[in-house]
Amino acid sequence: MKQINGCENIEEIRKEIGGIDLQIIKLIGNESDYVPAASKYKKDRNSAMEKGDVNCL
Repeated sequence: MKQINGCENIEEIRKEIGGIDLQIIKLIGNESDYVPAASKYKKDRNSAMEKGDVNCL
């Protein structure tokens, strides 16, 4: 991945943004693997969004 100031034109910037988007998509996919596991420990609807879950965002 290039640094922002290393991009010399709009095409390079778009390419870097696209790469970042792919990384985000992969991370969201990884996160979704954990959701079923977390549901085993969260017994009711109120615990679905606990304070610690929101603070980590």
